[in-house]
Amino acid sequence: SQFPDEVYQASNYWIDPVFAANTTTTQPTASATATSKPETTPSATAQPSATPTPTDSAVATPTTKPTATATTVPSSSTPSDGSAAAGLMGWELDAQNVGLAPLGLSCYSLPLYTGSLTPAAGARISGVRIVGHLDLRNGDIVVERSCIQPAAGASANNSTGALVSNFVCGRDSCPVISDKSVIIRDSEFDATGVPASQIAAACAFRGAATLQRNYMHGMGSGICFYGTGMKHDAIAEQNFVTNLRSYGESHNEAATVRDFMLDENPNRIARFTNNRLDIAEGNVTAGLFIQSTGEDIDSLVVEGNLIEGGGYNLFLNQPSSGGKYSNVRAINNRFRSTGWGPSAVQGGPGWSVWTNNYRYDSSKVNAQGAVVTAN
Repeated sequence: SQFPDEVYQASNYWIDPVFAANTTTTQPTASATATSKPETTPSATAQPSATPTPTDSAVATPTTKPTATATTVPSSSTPSDGSAAAGLMGWELDAQNVGLAPLGLSCYSLPLYTGSLTPAAGARISGVRIVGHLDLRNGDIVVERSCIQPAAGASANNSTGALVSNFVCGRDSCPVISDKSVIIRDSEFDATGVPASQIAAACAFRGAATLQRNYMHGMGSGICFYGTGMKHDAIAEQNFVTNLRSYGESHNEAATVRDFMLDENPNRIARFTNNRLDIAEGNVTAGLFIQSTGEDIDSLVVEGNLIEGGGYNLFLNQPSSGGKYSNVRAINNRFRSTGWGPSAVQGGPGWSVWTNNYRYDSSKVNAQGAVVTAN
C-alpha cells in the first residue's frame, strides 16, 4: 500500500512503471507514476506467483493445517515491512509492536520447522516454529516471521551458547562461508520453556547479523555481537529484549558487543538503533555492555535506545589486556533509574560522541527527563 523506500541486495519488489501522457495544460510534459502490488495482511510467505518452486531443504512439512508456511525462496521475495514498529523509538517498543504479535501470529500458531538446523546459503525461512539451536554459519540466510523456541533439555549453557548463531568467531577462525550476511526479522526468540540452569549462559543471537523488530525473552542474554569476524555488519534495530534469566555465576546482559574490526572492510557497520534493552534482574553487568575483549571495537553507534539495566544501563569497558575500542558514540538514548546508574566508562578513551542522552520520563515529550552526562 506504499512505495518501497529501501532495497535489499537488488531485490525485485514487483513495481510496474506506467507511463502516461498528462493531458492537463499546467504540466504538458509526460509524467511517470509507479503502481505497486501492495503487500497484503502480513503472512508467513508474501511472494509473487512467479516465484520458482522452492528446492532448498529449509521447508517445513507440517502434519496439520498451518496458519503459516515455511519456504525457501529466492532473494527477490517480498520482505517484511515492519509497519507496526515504523518510526518508533526504543522507549516506545513493547511485545505487541515487535516480533510476531503485530503480524497476528504466535509461537504456537506456527507449524514446526522440519528443515536443516544448519541451512544452506540462500535459504529463506519464514513462518515456522524452530525447536532447536539454529546454526547460520553458511551465511546469506533470512529468517522472518518465525519463532525460535528451544525445548527443555536443549542446553546451550556455555560460553559460546546461543539459540541462533552464525559462528563467525575470530579474525582467522570459523569464517562464515558466504560474503552475504544473515538477516533475522519480525520473529520471536522464546526460551521460557527451558530451565534457567540450561539456558542462563546463552544468548538469543551470537555473531554478526542484521536483527530487526525481534522479541527476545527467557534466555540468559539477548543480542551478543561477538566473534563478529571481518566481513559483515552487526546491526540491531527495534528489537525488544526482556525477561532474561540468570543461574549460578552466569553473567547476563540484554546486549553485548565484544569485537568489531574494520581492518578488511572499512565500510561495515555496527549499531544499536531504537531498541529496548531490559535486564533489571539477575546477575547483570549492564543493559548494553561494550567491552573490547580479545579483539578491537573500531566503530559503534548506540542511538535511540531505551536501556534498563540492573547493573549499569550502559557500560563501556577496555580491559587492561585484550583489544581496544574507538569511535564509540552514544546519541539520544533513554535510561531507566535502575541499578548502579545510567552509564559508566572503565578504561580506554571514553565516548567519542555523547549527546542528547536523558533519563526516561514517560510524562515528558519524547520521554526526555533529566540530562545524563557521560561518566
